[in-house]
Order: sequence, then C-alpha cells, then structure tokens
Amino acid sequence: MNLRVATHNICHMGKNPIDRTELFPDKTYRNGYEADMVDLMKRNWKQVYESFTADLIGLQEVHMWFDLASTIRTEDQVFRPFGYELFHQDTGLAVASRFPLVQEVETRFEPVSKRRWQKFRLNVNGREIAIFNTHPTPRDAEIRQKEYGILIDEFRKEECFLAFGDFNAKTADEYEIFREAGFPMANDGIATVENGSMCDNIIVSPNVKFERVDVYDPEFSLSDHAVLYAEVLI
Repeated sequence: MNLRVATHNICHMGKNPIDRTELFPDKTYRNGYEADMVDLMKRNWKQVYESFTADLIGLQEVHMWFDLASTIRTEDQVFRPFGYELFHQDTGLAVASRFPLVQEVETRFEPVSKRRWQKFRLNVNGREIAIFNTHPTPRDAEIRQKEYGILIDEFRKEECFLAFGDFNAKTADEYEIFREAGFPMANDGIATVENGSMCDNIIVSPNVKFERVDVYDPEFSLSDHAVLYAEVLI
C-alpha cells in the first residue's frame, strides 16, 4: 500500500501579529493576517498545497482562524477545499486527513515536560496504522532527547506507524536515538527551517519504505518551516 504524507509547522496561522513581529517576503505577518490580506494568504496557501498531493499531513502550531477577526476558518478555506478534514486542532496539534481517523491519545511528555504528542488509528484496506503527531521542546536538547525516548517506547508498541512532527532538532545528530532504535526517517539532514535547523521529520516503522522525499518551500512561505513531503510504501 502506498501513502503520500507530509508534515508542516504552520506557525500559529491566525494568531494576533502583535505576539510576534516577523514578516514574510510579501510583508504579511507570519503569525496572523489582517483582513485585507486574507485573499493574498488564500492564494499563498493554494500555492503551497497544490504543490503536492498528500493523504495525511501532520500539522503543528495550528490555530483555527485564518484572519484576525476570527470570521474565516482555516479548515474551511485551506484544508476542506483540498479534500481534508482536520482532526483535533484545539491544542496546536492536528492531522489533516483524506481518511477517517480515530483519536486514541492526546497527552503530555510527563514527567519530562508539558509538550504534547498524539496518536490516531488509521484503517486503510484492512490495514491498521498508528499515526503519531508531536512537537517536542524547542530550546533544551537534553529534554528533547528524553521526549524522543518516550516516543520510541510508544513506537515500539506498534506493528506499523507513521510519526509526523516538528521535532525541534537543530542538527541531524539529534536523530541518532531514532536511528539506533531502527526507525527509518525522511529527514536525515535536510534543513527545513529558515535558520538551518532540521526540525521537521517523518519517522516510520521498519516495515515502511520511503520511496520519495521532497521539501516544498514556495516563494511566499506560510511559516518559517517548509513542508516536508514523502511517499511511502507500507
């Protein structure tokens, strides 16, 4: 079975820009868009998500609103037109899926940190696949490694899984813990963030093979993260 998958930190799309001051190349706010910018941002989102066709997209730093007036919903303007439903976006993590998902877990990396991870069940053609999505600690590599260890323990419980996330790894070396555990990954040295970090990754069970990996970074970025895309054979 083949699946097309992606992961994307969309960087609090819809939050008030006074929270952050960075600007995109087209001078729009990264962390929220004024009402008169909505049409422009719709075109930008269309440009991104028409660059590839994914069955599943792990999303981080999700906010439900497209504009500051909270009148245009991101799922209605961005995801549903491309055939997706968003599963659980209230805590900043969500999976956009063309298939029905059943949520099994949404929890913190206790007792290590208050960062979150989630797990869903996907059944396609009689095959059950665990779908993970996460966003570990950004500024402390030691804590990140402990969070990675918790994820590895969860991964080992699954016969077949796909894990999406902004893992906040600054270098490829941080992913060594997953390599040693025997889990293949899409990002083994690709910078997906403006500052050169290798934050974004798709990690899979050993019975999943990567057949293609791409990074989509359009002219008008939607966050400081590019989209990491992969085609996998299960």
